[in-house]
Amino acid sequence: VWMVLLYHKRHELNPQVSSADDKLALYIRDNNASLDYLKFLFADYKCSKWWFEIADMYRRIVFIGVVPLVSPKSTVRASVGCILAIGSVAYFREFSPYKHKFANNISHLAQYLILVTFYFALSLTTDSVVNIGLQGPILGVFLFLVNLSIVIFAIWFAWSSHQSHLKEQSDLEWKATQYEDARGFSKGKFETTLEAVWLHSVPSSDALVFHYTSFELAKSARKSGIPTNKKFNGVVFTLRQPYSTTKSDAEVFLAQTPNGSDDEIKFPNESVLVLSLPKQFLDPLPGYESDPNLCMVSAEVLHALRPHSFIAVVDHKPWLDGVALLPPHNILRNFYLMDSEMARDATKSLDNQVMDIKLDKLKTVTPLTSVTDYIFDMERIRKQCLDMGLVPLYHYTSPDVASLILNSGLRMSTQGQG
Repeated sequence: VWMVLLYHKRHELNPQVSSADDKLALYIRDNNASLDYLKFLFADYKCSKWWFEIADMYRRIVFIGVVPLVSPKSTVRASVGCILAIGSVAYFREFSPYKHKFANNISHLAQYLILVTFYFALSLTTDSVVNIGLQGPILGVFLFLVNLSIVIFAIWFAWSSHQSHLKEQSDLEWKATQYEDARGFSKGKFETTLEAVWLHSVPSSDALVFHYTSFELAKSARKSGIPTNKKFNGVVFTLRQPYSTTKSDAEVFLAQTPNGSDDEIKFPNESVLVLSLPKQFLDPLPGYESDPNLCMVSAEVLHALRPHSFIAVVDHKPWLDGVALLPPHNILRNFYLMDSEMARDATKSLDNQVMDIKLDKLKTVTPLTSVTDYIFDMERIRKQCLDMGLVPLYHYTSPDVASLILNSGLRMSTQGQG
């Protein structure tokens, strides 16, 4: 009955986008109210494995109800159990039906434990365990520990996965908050900075492009990506860097439509996003074909390049809502150009945090007593820097020179490099 109901809904359980975008397919399936009455049968599985719960029910029935009735001889029953257990190991390994990697690993390990149990059942019936000294209470304790191992493994793996996820999320959120205050940059400073970016971060197949926007939308772009401009049906860019923009750039970038909104929001160009994009993805901007410095990445290209997962995105919601976005990993730098109320609040908050640091602790050099203490202190320093939006830097020197630096500061090198 359950299989018939699931089969009837198979197209909704496995949306067509699933072959290209697993996470979007899960989002569509899990938010389909018409499937709620069947959710207990498929909620834990991948979209393509909507049938797995029914197949697994029959697998369990075979182990529990068929194996004990296969033969009156215990040796035959144990042998059949071993064969079926080996099949289960391959079955779970090849299909990996669960949507979470953790569940797949645990289920795979559980099949090995079933195999071990049947193997020792076979060994008991043939008295082969006597030869290795496992019999009576010793064998019982051994099997108990083997089965207990899956609980210990599950707890350890869940904890390590959680810690890894927290670290990745923390790194992404930290990266998404980073911007450079360029209000005091001259034209020459921009040119030298962007030349260094070009030399070290842009491959020959890419172009260095600029996207002018507000401080608020630049912050959103770093978290989820750059949305398409509804007027041009794509993400607009210019090849002109700050201090080189023209009237055409102003016309294009002064009116933006964020995240598919119907209302056009006008704003000053408070920020500029610097990106590296493949040249083959850049098309002339409709209506500005005579200006080779204005270009765009069309919404069609963005949909075609849509990633399979959003692990490198802080804010997943626009992606799951189907908005066409340019992924944030294309953003190389974000320069803050002009004052705005939001930008002033952000920089004021950062300035206040920096001023709150107690400098009296920096008057003496702290001796290194142990590696453990050093790792603990550095972890604390990195966390404090992360909370403040700063990056820890290192300067290696001797203890005597370090004392001088604490009193008078770092000095220019004798060669004058900095």
